[in-house]
Amino acid sequence: MFKNFKTRFKTLETGFLSVAVIAAGVNLGGCSLNSASTDLYGPFSVPAKYTFVIDPPEKESERNQSWLLTGFQTLEGANTPDERASVYTGLGFVYEELGLNFISRYMYMNSIVMNPKNPDAFSHLGYHFTLSDRIDDAVESYSALRELEKNSKNRYSYLDSAFTMYYTGHNEAASEDIEKYYSEASSDPYHMLWRYIIQSKSKGRQEALEDLRASYNTALDAISESGDKKRDWGFNLVELYLGIMSYDALFDDIKKSIDDDETFQSHLCEAYFYIAKLEQEKGYDKLCYDYLTLCLATLKYNFIEYRAAKLEVRNLKRRYHLLKKEQEDASLD
Repeated sequence: MFKNFKTRFKTLETGFLSVAVIAAGVNLGGCSLNSASTDLYGPFSVPAKYTFVIDPPEKESERNQSWLLTGFQTLEGANTPDERASVYTGLGFVYEELGLNFISRYMYMNSIVMNPKNPDAFSHLGYHFTLSDRIDDAVESYSALRELEKNSKNRYSYLDSAFTMYYTGHNEAASEDIEKYYSEASSDPYHMLWRYIIQSKSKGRQEALEDLRASYNTALDAISESGDKKRDWGFNLVELYLGIMSYDALFDDIKKSIDDDETFQSHLCEAYFYIAKLEQEKGYDKLCYDYLTLCLATLKYNFIEYRAAKLEVRNLKRRYHLLKKEQEDASLD
């Protein structure tokens, strides 16, 4: 997962009741990897062996409801604006876990009213404004975040801004921001991937690929020198982009965690998104769209891959004139 949320907030535990693997015999309407069909609503094109459907976990819903109840009870006893701001931020995060973006955004705005120097709330609000096409508000949130972080080592404002600039077509600005952030996080495979995705637009695919390969080799050398035998799972995705790992090998590795609900769900969300971007790069918009659909089906609402997938789906529908105005207005809340 892109570490913005994982490192700044306590990751919420999740569980599953069951995982249903769609077998080859299920009617998926075709599986060709070579189809460049522009009919986004046509037959499903992802091979059955890469397609997993996860049942919504009842225990997770119950746990989130319990956290909400606890949060509101804590809010009633909060005595200072800073305490109330902290509770509102926590409630905003739980509502994100539930996919309730509008309420989540409202909680973060309340948090800022209570404490105008709350960097976490500004960071999350920026993402929410981006998802809602309120780009000026997103930029303003990141500017406020940057001001709050100017005396700290945190550079998340540049990461957040790069995301927004990329999805609004400001490729040069996105590249500048991701470079400022990347200098502090060059060994993280997910940051490598986003740097590649952004640089592909601003510098071209070949130069971006060379930079990705160089970063990958440097990171592996550092891991080797440290004597650490464990490495972040995200390096599998980097190897996929570099042609070192195949799709089959990647999904074989993912299936090793099929009994670990949280890990399995997380890896699927990540894999489906980054594969979608690879297929888009090849010109296979339909296949890209279907992988994005699978990414969204993982319901990892607070993963940046999930959020980016929502924007990618909307952009594809816009390109093929599949969004009506009222659908577009409501598509991301």
